[in-house]
Amino acid sequence: MTPPASREHVLVISPGTDLPAILASALTEPGAVTHTVVIAEGPLVTDRTGETTQERAAKVAVRAGITRAHDLALSLGIPAEHRTLDPVTIDTVCTAIMGIAAQHPGARFSFVLSGGTAPLALGLFRMAAWLDGDVYFASRKAVLQKLTVPKMPASALAANPNYEAILTLLHKKPAVPGVISGVPRDELFRAMADMYVPVRTLAGRVARPQLTRGNFGQFLATLVRWGLIAENEMPGREAIRLYAITPDGEFAFALYFSHTL
Repeated sequence: MTPPASREHVLVISPGTDLPAILASALTEPGAVTHTVVIAEGPLVTDRTGETTQERAAKVAVRAGITRAHDLALSLGIPAEHRTLDPVTIDTVCTAIMGIAAQHPGARFSFVLSGGTAPLALGLFRMAAWLDGDVYFASRKAVLQKLTVPKMPASALAANPNYEAILTLLHKKPAVPGVISGVPRDELFRAMADMYVPVRTLAGRVARPQLTRGNFGQFLATLVRWGLIAENEMPGREAIRLYAITPDGEFAFALYFSHTL
C-alpha cells in the first residue's frame, strides 16, 4: 500500500526589519515547512517618484531582506515565493491568501506578522482564523510569540457550567513543567460529581440528573478539541489518562471564570 502523502505546511510572512532571521526562527517551529510565501506591500517595496533618500534606502533594505530570505529557503530545499500587493486592504490580503490556499488544498498554514501596515496584519490574522492556522508575532530580535486563535465561541464555553468546573479544578492543580503530569481521569470524575450541573443537550434531550462517565467524557473531549486542556498517558501506566489545563485554558479561565473564585 502506498503511504499517504504528508500534509503540506505553508508559511506566510509579512516582511519585517530582519526577514532572514525571522524566517530562520519560524523554520525551527514544530511542523516541517514545505512552502514559504512573503507578502509585501507595494508602497513599502516599490520605488516611487519624489521619495526622500531615507525612504528609498528603507525600501532597498526591505527588498534585500526578501531576497536573502528567499535564498535561505531555497538553500534548505523549501520552495519560496514573494507576492506584492497594491493596494493593500484587508480584502486584497484575504483574496491573496485564498489564492494561495487554492494552490495548496488541505495544507496547514502558519502566519508570521513581523512588519507592515494594519490592513496587512489584520488580513493575515483574519485568514488564520478561517484556515485554522497558527499565528506568530515576530519581535525586533526575531523572537516569535504565538498568538492563539480561539477554537470555540465564547458563548459555547459559557453555556455549559461544567466546562468552568473542569477548568477550575485543573487550574488549582497545574501540571509540573517539563514532565508528563496532570490529574488522573478517575480523580477528576470524583471531584466533578459534586460540581456537576445538569444541562440540556443541544439536541434538546433532558439532561441527566447525575454525572455519568459518558457525559463526563464528552466534556473532556470537547475541552481537548478546543485546546483548553491536554490529555496524556501516565508514564508506565498507559491505561490511566492524565488531564492538565493548557496555556490557552489558563487564558480562557482568567478571562471568563477567575472572578468566581
